Amino acid sequence: MLVHGTEHPKYARELIEIGVEHDRPGYRVTGLLNLAVDAAKGNDPTKMRRAIEQALDLARAYRMPEPIGVAEIALATLVLIEGRFADAARLYTEAAGRMARAGSVHAGFLRLALATIRLGEGTLGEHLDEVRALHEEVGPMAGDLLVLALHAAGRTEEARRVNRTAGPIRRDFFFTFLTSLRAMAVVALAGAGAADPGTAEQLYADLLPHRDGPPAGVESLSLALPPIAHTLGELALLLGRASDAATHFAEAAAIAERWNAPHWYAEARARADGVAEVPVPRQR
Repeated sequence: MLVHGTEHPKYARELIEIGVEHDRPGYRVTGLLNLAVDAAKGNDPTKMRRAIEQALDLARAYRMPEPIGVAEIALATLVLIEGRFADAARLYTEAAGRMARAGSVHAGFLRLALATIRLGEGTLGEHLDEVRALHEEVGPMAGDLLVLALHAAGRTEEARRVNRTAGPIRRDFFFTFLTSLRAMAVVALAGAGAADPGTAEQLYADLLPHRDGPPAGVESLSLALPPIAHTLGELALLLGRASDAATHFAEAAAIAERWNAPHWYAEARARADGVAEVPVPRQR
């Protein structure tokens, strides 16, 4: 059980204390995983990794298949953030395989993880059939991934049609991940001549409170996209706010460096420098 709310760290520590006092390893593991969530939200990858590794060691010692899978996927997410895509794919696949053998209901998550990796390495369009299958399996949750895959594969008209079916995004653990995907889709379609400044404005407003946050989605301990600040920079450019975009990209570079993500750092730094050199006309 992962806990929402401002008292999240307090409850996590209480779970650990109860687990130690009453010899309940399940409580301890849950508390440690919640501490990892708190560390992720706080942009502290070192603390996040430490809590996950402690949870994994404990779960393995007590042979707890589901928590083992959760912790292994969380570690795979850190590898994804570092841009080690082949290693991340292997770790996700191994963890999902063990979860499936243990009868976990979450084992089907692998398709989504692999699609996220393909997006990160720039090969999503080459895996269009896989993304279609994912969309058929999980529905709207993969809608924006399908838009991005179609766009990357050169199927812009179909991408536009799928994009028009997009529904609201729930404000849960995947909110920043899914909202960032939606923003990426909007930016991609704008580059193909299908600008939607109204949606871009709404997405910018939705993500702005998270502008100094961690890589999008990492608080789920399962998936991650570039820092939210980077996506805000792209939206700001689309909306003609070059100065804001430069600020966002600079922040994204700093966050990427903190998370040991050299590929994201280089991209954000290049975007920040490029915005400073090229004026961007405001869309009307």
